[in-house]
Amino acid sequence: MGCIYRIVCHATGRSYVGQTAYSHPFVRYRDHQREAKNGKEGPLYDDLRIYGVHAFSCECVCVVENEMLNALECYYAEQYGSYVWEGGYN
Repeated sequence: MGCIYRIVCHATGRSYVGQTAYSHPFVRYRDHQREAKNGKEGPLYDDLRIYGVHAFSCECVCVVENEMLNALECYYAEQYGSYVWEGGYN
């Protein structure tokens, strides 16, 4: 089982939808925080450095079989408007 998760920046309203093989997204969310601290480039990582981790929240959107993760990540990224061209981080 895997998880589709959503990270939201409360300072900007932007969101990121991702997937993880873990049924709980917070392990992956800590990875994102560590990657930002280590200088990884990208809109999500830039805002984690600018606004700090306390401006963000992470939630599990759904827990599904691993075979469904790719399709549902795309579906929820569209539903939440999280693609870069829509003002999000994906």
